[in-house]
Amino acid sequence: MDDSVLDALARGLAARRPRRGLTAGLAAAAGLAGARGAAARVGATALTCGQFCRVDAECNAGLRCGGVSERCVKVPDTRLRCNGNSGCPARHEVCTRGGRCLNALAAGCPECRVAGDCPTAGTRCRGGRCVVVPECTDNADCRRGERCRRGSCAPRP
Repeated sequence: MDDSVLDALARGLAARRPRRGLTAGLAAAAGLAGARGAAARVGATALTCGQFCRVDAECNAGLRCGGVSERCVKVPDTRLRCNGNSGCPARHEVCTRGGRCLNALAAGCPECRVAGDCPTAGTRCRGGRCVVVPECTDNADCRRGERCRRGSCAPRP
């Protein structure tokens, strides 16, 4: 353990960090395999689900700052296929029994709070999840000269 890590741990102890955060910080500093992504920030208390934020770096591991709501929300699951935790691209994800990568550090936290929190174009916030919403459901949802075809507005023939 080098001096900078030891100093950061000492500051954490002096600030009377919660036992869970302190344990995660000690485990991460020791480099234990089970502590993968346990401490998002050292030296400052990371924000948890629903707290106000300005940038992603202020939020704890597995969370990001919502674009419009300015609150820490869950990083969406990649749901990639995996055979073990090392097969998941993000440090906050674990491989489930079903062989999919899921965000384990932000369980119970919504992916979004309001429209605009979803990072992917073409998705909207519905019930706390970023989902793909069709552009239209019938021709009245489209502009003049277009019709609704399989959830998208297309020019009329």
